[in-house]
Order: sequence, then structure tokens, then C-alpha cells
Amino acid sequence: MGLHAARQQLGEFRVSVLVAAAAVNFAAGMLFAWSVFVPSLRADLGASPATLSAVFSASLVVFAAVVLTAGPLTDRRGPRSLAVASATTAGAGLGLTAAAPSVAVVALGYGGLFGLASGLGYVTVVTVASTRFGPRRGLALGIVVGAYAAGPIVVGPLATVSIDALDWRVTAAVLAVAVAAVTLVAAGWLPSGPASQESSSRSSSDSGTVEPSRPARVERAGVRWLWLLFLFASAPGLLVFAHATDIGLERGLAGPAAGGLVGLLAAGNLAGRLLAGPLSDRLGTVAVMAAALGALTVAVVALGGSASASAALLALPVVGLEYGAVSTLLPAATADLVGRESFGASYGRAFSAWGVAGLVGPLAGARLQAVAGDYRPVFLASVAAAVAALVALAAFARLLRDAG
Repeated sequence: MGLHAARQQLGEFRVSVLVAAAAVNFAAGMLFAWSVFVPSLRADLGASPATLSAVFSASLVVFAAVVLTAGPLTDRRGPRSLAVASATTAGAGLGLTAAAPSVAVVALGYGGLFGLASGLGYVTVVTVASTRFGPRRGLALGIVVGAYAAGPIVVGPLATVSIDALDWRVTAAVLAVAVAAVTLVAAGWLPSGPASQESSSRSSSDSGTVEPSRPARVERAGVRWLWLLFLFASAPGLLVFAHATDIGLERGLAGPAAGGLVGLLAAGNLAGRLLAGPLSDRLGTVAVMAAALGALTVAVVALGGSASASAALLALPVVGLEYGAVSTLLPAATADLVGRESFGASYGRAFSAWGVAGLVGPLAGARLQAVAGDYRPVFLASVAAAVAALVALAAFARLLRDAG
């Protein structure tokens, strides 16, 4: 979509906000560029692979915890001040990482401070996209959430070149300045007050949508169904991201080709984020979620039924696409359930399922593979997760329908 068409649909003010929100999330997504630093950290600090994996896992736990706890904050504070806080914390975390004399300091800088900054930036701009764009909410979410996935895809290779040409510490320091600067500049274009304080001319009723108003018990039940939905819908994707290279090697792909599966997953993830949002504006959130989960079910059935390399090459990008689509549509579904005043808190609770899936999914997959001797039973177990996600989605849709 061109800039002129976007302005017609969103308005001049909202285009600038959308670009700023996407920039914040692009910078926050640098958290997932961690792997480019791993070989240098192993060589320079003598860290074991298990220790470095623990540092990244800690960053994900911090990320999920911040989305959960900072969600209510986004309902009371404007996104501008929260983005500034994210910028300063990210700069401090990456700067500390660049100067780290030990893995413990890397864990504090990258796993702690940068994980916090990434989570804060993410929940801030997802709240902006979910509550300030009326009938084009899906388009806004697709762009903003897609920017988070695009960040490491774009910057990761550049960081690798920089590390080879200069040094990992110099690269981390440059990244610290770049992430902080981009986020600070973008923060200036974000609204200063929370969505609930927008003028009536920006209200959801004026933009063609109806602000949800449901009893608290219905909202609580809806968030529970969304939590279960996101738990089961994200677990297969997170599992595959953790084991993609090993899956390829098991199926006879050579080292570089097996590693290339990670790129296919990332491409599917980005495509799912960019496509699902605009489609939900036309077809509805539940319908697009159901289609994504149906595609996931077919993909994991194929992976569980065949040990061929071709099955992996064809089906793994579909798993990535579903993961990206559901990640984009969870905030849209939350916005369908609750009003602006409680969106951040409700989304934070629903999103906490991602932290559980990220901890349990890859570990459970590794243990099942060790027992079975290959990954096919892991994918058959993922079929059960996909079906459970569809059941939770059906229950959520019925709740919305019955509540009116």
C-alpha cells in the first residue's frame, strides 16, 4: 500500500504515529539478533553454549514478564514516555553488554536490561496499534508487529559483517547507540497521553468501530480463552524455531541448508505478521485466526507423517506463517473483547502464555525427541496443540457472540 492510500485510510496524524510505532518495534526486535554475538562470546569470554542459551532464555522471560506487568501501565501513561524509557534502558543494556568483562555482566545487560527495554517497547506500540486506528487496526498491527520480526532479519546480517570486520564489542556499542537513537526519535511522534484521553474526534465510534463494553466476568473469561489459545498456538512455532537446524540435519540436509530452515521460518513469520492484520480488517479476526490454525494443523500433520527433507522445506515456513499471524491477531482479539481503558492489562495477561510456551515447548520437544529418536512424534504432539488452539478459539468466538 502506497503512502497516499495509507493517508486516505488512516489520516495524516495516524500515518506519522504508525511509522513511529513501527520504528520503535523495529529497534526492539534487535533482541532476537542475539545469535550473531554467540560465537564471539564463546571465544572471548569462554562461555559454554548452555550458558549463552540461558542468557537468551532469561531475556525472553524478562520480555514476557514486562509485557505482563507493563500492560496496565500503558492504560494509564502515554506511549511517548514509555518509549523514551525503553530507549534509555536499551542503550544502557547494550552498552553494558559491549563493555562486559564476564558472562554474568552480559546476562545483566542483554538478558536483563535489553530484555526489559524490548518488552516495554513492544507492549507500548502494540497498544498504540490496537487502540488508535479504528477500522484499520489490522493493517496497523500487521505493520507494527511485522516490524519487530523484520528488525533482526535486516540488521542481523549487517551486525555479522561488522563483527567480522571490527569486533563484537564495537558492534554492540554501535547497536546500543542506534537502537536508543531510533527509539528516542520515534518517541517524539507518538501520542503523549493514553488512548482513553483521545478527543471525541478520534474516538472509535467516529472511526466506524464500536468500543466493546462487556461485564467484567465476560472479559475475564475471554482473556482465559485467549491465554489458552496463544499457549497452544505459539508452542509449535517456538519449538520449531529452537530446533529448526537439528530438524534439517535429521532429514538429511547439509549444514548450511539445514541452517537455512531458520531463514525460511523467519520469512514465514514475517509474512504471517504482514498479511494477517490487513486480512482481519476484511474477514474478521476469528476467521483469519481459524485459517492460520488450520494451516498449522496441516503442516504439522505433514511433518509428523513424513521424515523427508522436502516435507520440512515446504511445511516449516507454514508453521512460521501461523506463528506470525497469531502473534499479530492476539492483540486484535483482545481489542475485540475489551475497551481501550483495560486493553493493556488484558493483553499483558493473555500474552503471558507466550512465556510459558517459550519455556515448555522447546524443552518438551527436546525430551520427546530424545526418547523417540526423531522429531516425528514431536510434530504429532504438535497436532494436539493445534487442535487445542482451535477449540480455545471456538470457545472465545462463542463467548463474544453470546455476550453481544
